[in-house]
Amino acid sequence: MIESAVELWRDIIGKRNFDEKYYDFKEADLIKDRLRLPKDKSILKGLKKLNISLEEFIEVFFEANSSYTAMMNDLLNMFQEIGAKQTDVNLEISFEFDKNQPLTIDINNFKKQIERWKLIEKEVLISGATDIREYHRITGELLELNFPIQLNDNEREYNDFIIDLETTDDNEFNELIDKWKIFLNNFVQEVMKYGTDKASLAASSRKVKNNVHIELGIDRWPYQIHSQLQQITIKFDTLGTKNQQYIIKILDGFLNNIGVQITTIKERVKILDDYLELPFWKKRYELYSVWIFSQIYDVIKEHNHQVHVLDGKLSFPFKETHLATIYSDNNKNIYIYCEKRTPINNPIGSGRTKNIQPDYSFYQEPLSNVNSSILEIECKQYKKPNNDSFAKALIDYSNGRPKSQVFLVNHGEMKASNVISKAEKLESNFKKERCQLFSSIYANSTELYTFRSSIKGILFDNKVFSQSSNIEIQLIWAKEPQDLDLSVRCLDINNNTMGTVSYKNKNFEGMTFDTDIRTGSGPEEISLIAQENYTYVVQVENFSKEIPLIKSEAKVEISVNGQSIKQFDINSNDIETVFWKVCTMKTIFLDEEKLYLTWQD
Repeated sequence: MIESAVELWRDIIGKRNFDEKYYDFKEADLIKDRLRLPKDKSILKGLKKLNISLEEFIEVFFEANSSYTAMMNDLLNMFQEIGAKQTDVNLEISFEFDKNQPLTIDINNFKKQIERWKLIEKEVLISGATDIREYHRITGELLELNFPIQLNDNEREYNDFIIDLETTDDNEFNELIDKWKIFLNNFVQEVMKYGTDKASLAASSRKVKNNVHIELGIDRWPYQIHSQLQQITIKFDTLGTKNQQYIIKILDGFLNNIGVQITTIKERVKILDDYLELPFWKKRYELYSVWIFSQIYDVIKEHNHQVHVLDGKLSFPFKETHLATIYSDNNKNIYIYCEKRTPINNPIGSGRTKNIQPDYSFYQEPLSNVNSSILEIECKQYKKPNNDSFAKALIDYSNGRPKSQVFLVNHGEMKASNVISKAEKLESNFKKERCQLFSSIYANSTELYTFRSSIKGILFDNKVFSQSSNIEIQLIWAKEPQDLDLSVRCLDINNNTMGTVSYKNKNFEGMTFDTDIRTGSGPEEISLIAQENYTYVVQVENFSKEIPLIKSEAKVEISVNGQSIKQFDINSNDIETVFWKVCTMKTIFLDEEKLYLTWQD
């Protein structure tokens, strides 16, 4: 039976497929941070040094792996939507992680497993609902037992406070103390969202009304109780049975009254052990590429599409498979494949000899022609970032699909400029303009929006024109403010600013600013002839500021050769600023005549 955090952690890293150095380093860093373990030591060494309770460790472990929960939830949502649209029976999902033993599960059982994980989180993550009256009550009762409040005036900031309490000979009391420590740790993290000391918390209280955490944080009520409990734990074994039982009753009642939940430590260890034995936990790295498809699905689901379910089963066989089709009114359907294999001459990537086989390929007809690919997505989850492998993948996929955009998606961190630089050294003719790199892509990642927007831009918002096309950008607005200013900033392939066209500088690199309107309504216009591999950032400034920009009814329209192709309206729900970043427009020269245009708002 596991009885300590050290024993449990040894079990996790030894048998449960947790790699704190590489694959799971983000989760490991969060565990160290929440438990205040040394950052330069392994978790095991940190747990040995500090007296971390098993209860507290399990709670933090689940919190650190919350992105796994979110990933599974994304998959469940996708499977439920596909099941509702494609079949009347209970949808089955098949994952061929192992060719000899594919994992097949129906959607109801998949849902039950995820709900079980969520239930464990609820059982482990202590709620600690707060009621100020309860804090008054317990401090008063402990004062009557001659345990005064003793705060260290030198430790004014919450991030300096050390949560330390002695262990006693009474197991019942120790369990309550463990619950208190977990609650106090949660409380500190919640309070620090608003400030780390009395002054910053007071400032937050003027913005966030009736927040109990802020009110308690300002008066340091939990720390007052903690100072009393520090004295009690030191003397507890000498207090006598009557006083000990009274203190246990007080503390137990207090924790129950403020909403602290608990299951026994044995139950939690058993639940955690059972879950870490599930195949989805063991194969969570391999499941990453399937989760990437759920992000693709989020982009295509609002359009006329079909995910191909055969005999009530959706399969991810990790071999060439036609997964979905996006239907188009102009007979330019897009066919989505996983692991689509095509030949390539002289690949340089390790493991590739005669073919390439990206994770996801997006083709238009004819399907037998590699020039029909418009987008390739390759998913990476290396143990350690490897610029050489990243660069070689970009080279092989961009050469093997010569008209396609190539997205390289990595679960961990990846410095795009280093990878591009490496690819250029490996191949002088490397087409970096057709390659985009996305790092730190995982469930709830801040980078997800950019990734999905980029997919949307390629599949639905792109246009192909002649390179000599005239692109016009026009701004109109209401009578007020009287002076809004349109500008376009030009970036090179490395996102360095080349120059800006506005009323201040009316000409640059094929761009021309027309008329500066200072009496309301507009229009202000900028026209341009696109330059190869340039990015154009369109922006509006509220120069005169008579009214907020969000109330200006501003609209920006993009036209090509006089034909409107895109319109952007300012959102009245946006946060008020002086500047409105309208969109980022990117140009790619496909050949000697054609220009590929896409954008992100």
